[in-house]
Amino acid sequence: MTSCGFTPDSYTYSSLIRGLCLERMLGAAIDVLRVMEENGYGPDVDNFNALVLGLCKCQRTDLSLEVFEMMIEKGYMPNETTYTILVEGIIHEKEKELAVALLKELHVRQVVSQNTVERLAMQYDLEGLSSRHSMIS
Repeated sequence: MTSCGFTPDSYTYSSLIRGLCLERMLGAAIDVLRVMEENGYGPDVDNFNALVLGLCKCQRTDLSLEVFEMMIEKGYMPNETTYTILVEGIIHEKEKELAVALLKELHVRQVVSQNTVERLAMQYDLEGLSSRHSMIS
């Protein structure tokens, strides 16, 4: 693409990351962030979210948490989507207690909305997160 004179944008990079993750080329997907920085194009939260989602879908929540930490270390601010992706990844790896604890902390810190907490609680049948419980009163 660049050899033809085209400059990729954030959407292009996110699409590339998603495609590499779909093909389970996780190392290459992670390398895309490095290439972006080397080319002077800082990744944005959407690029990180694409990678975190792809890693979670490949049941590599451990790697997605590493990317999440890297995101914060580099000064990028995760958004509600980032946290929702991580929580859902944790749930899919059968770690419901960890997901509940994380959601409670995120809600207390006002990182995720009450609507998000309740939606995830209903969608994944998470105990202790409905509005009838003490967490969200």
